[in-house]
Amino acid sequence: LDKTIDNMTAPELTHIAQQLQKILAEMQLLRSKTLGSITGKPYDNCFFPPHIIPNHAFSSYSEFMDFYRYILLHFCTESFTEDLLSRLPRNAPIRFAHADLLPRNIIVDGTTITGIIDWATAGFWPGYWEYCCMHEPHWSSPGWDKALKLIFPGERRQTEIDAFSMLTTIVDQFFYC
Repeated sequence: LDKTIDNMTAPELTHIAQQLQKILAEMQLLRSKTLGSITGKPYDNCFFPPHIIPNHAFSSYSEFMDFYRYILLHFCTESFTEDLLSRLPRNAPIRFAHADLLPRNIIVDGTTITGIIDWATAGFWPGYWEYCCMHEPHWSSPGWDKALKLIFPGERRQTEIDAFSMLTTIVDQFFYC
C-alpha cells in the first residue's frame, strides 16, 4: 500500500479505509485480561529495550504504565515523565493490536487488501496503541492521512498521538542507539 496510497483517488481511499475499519473491528473481538504478547507471555518487541523486556505479561493498565514510568525515569526527570504520561488516558481497555499497521505492512491488489504482514509487535495493548501507531508522524503521507480521517472519523486525538510518539522516540533514542 505504501507504493500506491498517495496516488489513489478519493473512492479508492474510501475502499481502503472501509476494509481497514473492518479489519480493526475484527481485531477488537480478540480479548485478554493481560497486556502482552498474543501467547499470553510478556512483550518481546521493539517497544521494549532488549535488556528491559518485561518478565511477565502486565495484569493491568496501571502496571503497564508503571513499567514505562520506570523506563523513562532512567533518562527523564520525574516532572517530565509524569507530564508525558498524563497525556495518555488514565484508564485504557486492553485491545488486540497489530502495533505496526502502516501502509508498508498492508498488501494490496489494486484497492483490495489481500494481506497484512509483519506481526512482530502484535499483542494486547492499551486501547489507544493501534490508533497512535497508525498516526505516528514518521509514517505520514498525504494518502495515508486522508485514509486515517476516513478510518477514524471525528476529531484527531493529537495529545495522545504526540505523547505516544515522544514515549516511543525516547525509548528508541536511549536504548537502541
